[in-house]
Amino acid sequence: MTYNGQLTRLGGAIFALGGLCTLVGSALHPTGGSSDYHASIAAQLAKPIGTPAAWLTLVGSLLICWAMWALLDSAWHDSPPLVRLGARLAIIGGVLLTVESAATLAMRTAAAPYAAGTPVPMVRFSEVLYAGCLPALMLGALLINLGSPRLAPRAVRVIGAIGMVALGLAGPLVDGTHDIALWPLYLGGVLTCVWIIWAGVRQATLGAGMGTEASTSTAGTPALAE
Repeated sequence: MTYNGQLTRLGGAIFALGGLCTLVGSALHPTGGSSDYHASIAAQLAKPIGTPAAWLTLVGSLLICWAMWALLDSAWHDSPPLVRLGARLAIIGGVLLTVESAATLAMRTAAAPYAAGTPVPMVRFSEVLYAGCLPALMLGALLINLGSPRLAPRAVRVIGAIGMVALGLAGPLVDGTHDIALWPLYLGGVLTCVWIIWAGVRQATLGAGMGTEASTSTAGTPALAE
């Protein structure tokens, strides 16, 4: 197996693992159960399950960024500009999401003062990061999804695209405008992770092939690059 093939398989496996970590983190993430944004955030900070959820999101984001970086150097090196642009945009958004997860872990230490009405700058920092990183990350993921049809069946790609649009809107609409009624948009993260896991496993099995188009052998039959 060539170096590119090995790097691609590793990148695909890490991509899937990152998606799995993020999926579990999203499932564990507490909800506020309040119609008021600040009361909802205070309730979330008071729930211990939020700590492992934030750690899983942080690790998942790092793994996804690492995987895309590796894939850009291997299978995605000669991919269409749409995919390469999407990957770079998603890496930027993923790095910012990692910072946001670290901020979430830090602001949990100020749960009691925040619930009492004391301003906590770290909470505002987290809100700004969510409002900016999620649109960038999800737009990048959507471009990769559109440009690599062989990485997932059409149904999974559609499910992923719906999740990407929803999660991309969640940041600015929920945390940007403090409209807690739109919180269900964050459930798009689950759908997005389904696509990430599937695409990661598929890319790992493709070897050095990108998955945008089947390469054609001299006999005219599709062949996967190795």
